[in-house]
Amino acid sequence: MESKSVKPTSFTIAVDFEGRPDKPIPITAYLFERAGALLGSAPVENGKAQLSVERVAKGARLLIGPSFDGKREASPSLHALEQMDAFEPQWRFDPQRPVYELPPIPDILWPHWPLCICRVRGRIAKRTVSAGGVVVEAPVCNARVHICEVDRLPFIIWRLPDLDIIRIRDDLLDILRQPIPKPKIPIPDPGPLNDIRIASMDVASLRQKTQVRQIVSGSRGDKIAFNPQPDPPVDAPLLAGRFGQSSAFTQLSQPMLSSLLSESVTVVRRALVDNLTIIRPWICRWPWLHHWFYRCDELRVVMTDDDGHFETTIWYPCSGDKPDLYFWVEYSIGGTWTTVHRPPIPCHIWWNYPCNTEVKITVTDPRVPGCGTGTEVLGKQIVVKTIGRQVSMGEINREPSLADPSADPAKAGTVKSGWIDATKESPFGATLEPRIDFGDGLVPANITHYRWSYRTLGSASEADWTVIDAPVSRHYREATPPGAPVVYKSLQIGPAPGVTGYFVEIDPVLPAGGEDWEILDEGFDLASAYLNTEGLAPGKYELKLELFRKVAGVMTRVDLTAEGVGINQIVDPAPLTEGTYVTQPAVHDRLLLDGAGHAVAYRLVLHVDNRQCFGTILPVTVAPGANDTPCGFLEYEPGAAVTIAFRASQPGNYASFDFDVGRVATLLPSASAVGHVDAASANGFVRADDQFSKTLPVATLFTEALPAGQAPCIRAAFGEALHVYALATDGYGRLSQFDAPRAADPAQVSLRAFALTPAD
Repeated sequence: MESKSVKPTSFTIAVDFEGRPDKPIPITAYLFERAGALLGSAPVENGKAQLSVERVAKGARLLIGPSFDGKREASPSLHALEQMDAFEPQWRFDPQRPVYELPPIPDILWPHWPLCICRVRGRIAKRTVSAGGVVVEAPVCNARVHICEVDRLPFIIWRLPDLDIIRIRDDLLDILRQPIPKPKIPIPDPGPLNDIRIASMDVASLRQKTQVRQIVSGSRGDKIAFNPQPDPPVDAPLLAGRFGQSSAFTQLSQPMLSSLLSESVTVVRRALVDNLTIIRPWICRWPWLHHWFYRCDELRVVMTDDDGHFETTIWYPCSGDKPDLYFWVEYSIGGTWTTVHRPPIPCHIWWNYPCNTEVKITVTDPRVPGCGTGTEVLGKQIVVKTIGRQVSMGEINREPSLADPSADPAKAGTVKSGWIDATKESPFGATLEPRIDFGDGLVPANITHYRWSYRTLGSASEADWTVIDAPVSRHYREATPPGAPVVYKSLQIGPAPGVTGYFVEIDPVLPAGGEDWEILDEGFDLASAYLNTEGLAPGKYELKLELFRKVAGVMTRVDLTAEGVGINQIVDPAPLTEGTYVTQPAVHDRLLLDGAGHAVAYRLVLHVDNRQCFGTILPVTVAPGANDTPCGFLEYEPGAAVTIAFRASQPGNYASFDFDVGRVATLLPSASAVGHVDAASANGFVRADDQFSKTLPVATLFTEALPAGQAPCIRAAFGEALHVYALATDGYGRLSQFDAPRAADPAQVSLRAFALTPAD
């Protein structure tokens, strides 16, 4: 039933304190719907608040609590106010009543309302690990950090069912009875944790240790604030002696142990609330408790600076512990704010956050670039890296040359086996995006532009070259005031302005107001050209990358040898995500030479094939028996055999197939096959042209893969499924749009069924 409502109205709330605060406490009247939506709020000034709301729903709730004007990202929620011990009097809205006199705010509540300020700061970093185990970190700029406060642990414990309280107690005691383990050291290394001696704990001491873990005995007096980790270390107050020695259970004070072992759930609950430090380290390891940690109220949203740092202030009730904070991160990807770091709440809470402590957040999302990690190649050189993300220059088969005289010319320009297919090469297709790095010594030498071109392999005429002239652009970030929305724009760098013809700028200048270049989309911001191969005939093409300078107003090709320009390439397998990559000089077939033997371009041969696959399942036949019956059954005679057949092909033989036959839900291996479309046979299926067929005894279809002890059927239904996989790639992945069977072609069947029954 919908809530009843009234016309927009205003009314006055009169309220005062029970007792007198030592100094003024700013308070506010909050009006909520029964479900928790905020209807309105107004500050209490001189004992009165004037509320003006559009409607007052039936069952609305009125709370008096601390004021947060400008101290939170949004008004506090009903849930947050309840945790702060807000005052909720008995109250019912009456549209005819202009003033409500509330009972005084109890003096057991308002002392909790004065707010203290807390500086929250941290840093976001992108981490990669090299193959040799070297950790490399870079700051993440212009990320959006959400700072939230989770439900306070006492609030959760008071709400837990009795059975959960007993389970926490039992699990906790089981843990404490174990010898103290050596913890998994978080980053940064806590150092003195390797030699800690802790005095026997009691209730009073535990209450004092909720903000910073303090070494209270032994030779060191360091303070340790634990960085939340998925596998948290043992909390310091639980430790006694060196790790691996006596259990923490033996160090519990007698009053506390008695409370935990009490048969009264109320006593156990109170003991847990009074000793939160014991519980916090283990919450991550109790997944059955995690569903209680689903809520976090957003306090602030801040941006990281050019060094990945963020900083803000929050407010919290001065009485009791500091807030328990949780952080999650967004980053603009393709112009859309995208979550890139949001780990499970229970395992990543900064319990009782020590104000002014740096929070270190590590992002591993590959879509997030680190600040200052843009490629900077020194000197007069070029580095040709990859086609797309997944194919390096070393993964493309080469022509026979001095570099590899035994290379198979038929495979030249294809992607080596091992990625798309374990044993067969892949051609290129769709739109190809070569990626290059340019050295910082080129532009000072007045080498300012580049250009890609292609022609059919074997062409001898310069007139056969076709310029790859698709527009090339780059994203950049505009300078904006702190806290303002980040603005991203794009700049076209090819065809470059100010020159005749198609040329791309090597080192474009940021537009006015631009702050830095940004990688929002790898295909947009990393591609040096876009070669659309879909209109090209299948076959081999050679590409050339040339550099240019303007001479007397005319763009002139640079003699790379005469200019001393290094021509290098990456031959390590892509993707280039982790590890160390050392370039190698391009030689022999990877160079285009002029008549004087000078290198004038980087040269690359690619094999292109955008042709579709074909696939279909042919009708099953049985012999001896009847195949064309009125009800569609295949009627088999004694000793009969079935012939199963399908067609699978690709004009260049760059495809593989997967054909499966099942009896009801049981796969029949002897009637199934996997292979390449040009294979002579696959699992007994013999190829003739593009047709694969195999003959099997009917009895095999009934008996294969039967569970032990189960009698075979004499009649059954069967299903067939076929998929033909294209092996072509655009450098990012397999081009599945060329797969078969295609639903749009009625001649191609991907699923077929048949049923066998004895002949009458």
